Amino acid sequence: MKRSIAFLLALLSVCTHTAACGESTAPIDTTADTSCSQTAEITDYRSNFPSNLDFGGESVHIFGWEGTSGVEFTVEEQDGEIVNDAIYNRNATVENHLNVELEFTLIPGNYSNYTSWLTTVRSMILAGDGSIDIIGAYTGCAAILASEKLLLDLNELPYFNFDQQWWSQSLVNESSVENKLYFASGDISTNLIHSMFCVFFNKDFVDSYNLENPYDLVRSGKWTIDKMSEMTKTLYADLNGNGTNDLDDQYGFITRNVTNDSFFYAAGLRTTTINSSGISELAFDSQGERIHALLDKLITCFNDPCWLQLDDGKLADLNRIFTEGRALFLSSEVLVATTDLRYSDIDYGVLPIPKYDETVENYETCTKHTFSLYGIPVDAPNAEMSAAVLECFAIEGYYNVSPALFETALKVKYASDDDASEMYDIIRNNCVFDFGRIFGLSLNHLTYNTFRNCVANGNSDWFSAYDTKKVRLEEQFDALISTLMEE
Repeated sequence: MKRSIAFLLALLSVCTHTAACGESTAPIDTTADTSCSQTAEITDYRSNFPSNLDFGGESVHIFGWEGTSGVEFTVEEQDGEIVNDAIYNRNATVENHLNVELEFTLIPGNYSNYTSWLTTVRSMILAGDGSIDIIGAYTGCAAILASEKLLLDLNELPYFNFDQQWWSQSLVNESSVENKLYFASGDISTNLIHSMFCVFFNKDFVDSYNLENPYDLVRSGKWTIDKMSEMTKTLYADLNGNGTNDLDDQYGFITRNVTNDSFFYAAGLRTTTINSSGISELAFDSQGERIHALLDKLITCFNDPCWLQLDDGKLADLNRIFTEGRALFLSSEVLVATTDLRYSDIDYGVLPIPKYDETVENYETCTKHTFSLYGIPVDAPNAEMSAAVLECFAIEGYYNVSPALFETALKVKYASDDDASEMYDIIRNNCVFDFGRIFGLSLNHLTYNTFRNCVANGNSDWFSAYDTKKVRLEEQFDALISTLMEE
């Protein structure tokens, strides 16, 4: 009954947001802090946006991508599912407010298909026929298009308010080069929430093995890699009796190679930093000792049979182990809560990625590369119209879609306890980005694959591993920065 009442209250809150966005014309109280909680009274999402824009029924062609389970761009109709209907209402509101007609073209564009997606979009832009007004791209694809000078500088266009809550401030700051910004994201992308890395835990394991309450560990600042390792000791069990660690056994901690990137950021590390001139520069040389120590800690953990890491394509196997009740901890992206865990009987909780040690202040995390970055092609026939649509999309996402997905679906509908709400807030409020990760594909994966491969291969010698890539990375990085700074 408690969960049902909580869900109904959250649903009522989202409905209130939606009604306010669509009907009221009174201004927002701009002194209210609505950055995280979404609890301030919303009277009109257009308060900082021109109210008299009318593009005369123009079609707006949005070229997006498919390849993730999270719905983001468009839905055919309302079906009563809260996130589906929020996306439907967002699109309708944008169309009505700006008098435009949204047209979506979606083709496969995830990691397995990003080269073909890029080839298609690149050829369309280079043709110069203005057939695309807006691109919504798999993260690395937008960065590549920017590096090829095929996207406009958004800071040169009207209507954008990148200092507002609906845009990710960390992502905007890290993506900018000398105040040039070629793409952005935030509440405009549902997959930005879905792609955040976290740790799920099996509550029955905690009770059966008389373990410390993970939620209390987070609140006390003691949720660390060492603590997680301590809790997993003795949990491995060869359930099928074949004498080999395999997918039918029991584990303490399970993960994929790609998810191990989150340990890097949770340790307070970054691939790049922004210098005093506002330009990103590589940060590995100043962090070598810390990275080496982190690798040594992680590899010691993974050498224990209680810890299991699989290749990136083994998400289904990991989810099966966890949903069958054969692992204490599963490190994955938030999306899993709305897919496999949603339909399982497992009694689970959610936690941020553990810190390197207790001296780290915040529970920082990064994201998987499966959210969308939005930009405007250089040949867009009406770039100001494109900018207006993107800003409206982001605003409506903030006041309508994100509350439906984050406040109601994740924190109530798919959560098994009230503590999950607090944990999701910690995860989202401490989600960080850096230039090197955002532009990773443009840099041939060199900014993050060196660390990731060291963990996967059990190699704690960071200095030797990085030295083999350093010169090539520095050359490519300098060339990229120079290109992005060109007029």
